[in-house]
Amino acid sequence: MAARRLYLPDRNFSSRLLDQKSVLKGPWFRVHPSGKSYVYFSKNAANRYTPDNSPFGVLYGAVDIETALFEVFGDEMFENDHRIRAFRWKGYSISRVLVPQVRVCALADNGTRASLKVDLGTLMGQDFTVTRAWALAIMDHPAQVHGLIYTSRFTQRHCLALFDRGSMSSQVSEDLIGQLHAVKEANQFLDDHRCVIV
Repeated sequence: MAARRLYLPDRNFSSRLLDQKSVLKGPWFRVHPSGKSYVYFSKNAANRYTPDNSPFGVLYGAVDIETALFEVFGDEMFENDHRIRAFRWKGYSISRVLVPQVRVCALADNGTRASLKVDLGTLMGQDFTVTRAWALAIMDHPAQVHGLIYTSRFTQRHCLALFDRGSMSSQVSEDLIGQLHAVKEANQFLDDHRCVIV
């Protein structure tokens, strides 16, 4: 059986009209290492929409706590029979983040994907070299958007990848909810998905 085609930005991407939407200020929810600032724009290329040698740091958030937890722990849960390592669970916290009203490329939107000639399967796949290529093309586009909205492959709900373009880091505000082991919604997540901490 032939491999399914993956779609990359074409050579004319920078001259293509980039559909833009205003992103809501939030709250967006972030699961992050407890020892790091809640507002942290990472250039770690292990993430889905952070390219190698990224021109901007990227701050990730999700529309709800469940999606934020899945984005961080989903692969570990599924690869380890719903077990999550205790040192990781105990070492993470969750925060609410508010962002200014900014323009983003809404990759979660059917119309936007159609105009860019990319399918949801490409963007939700495991080949991060492809999603990072899209992120870099969007970062470099003359429209100078401040991020992108994408669909979580775990919950099909919206996630935000916000670029540290200009003075963005100083415009984001945060509110620590608490360490995961002490947050009711996080413990409910474990119960709902029959996860154990080991």
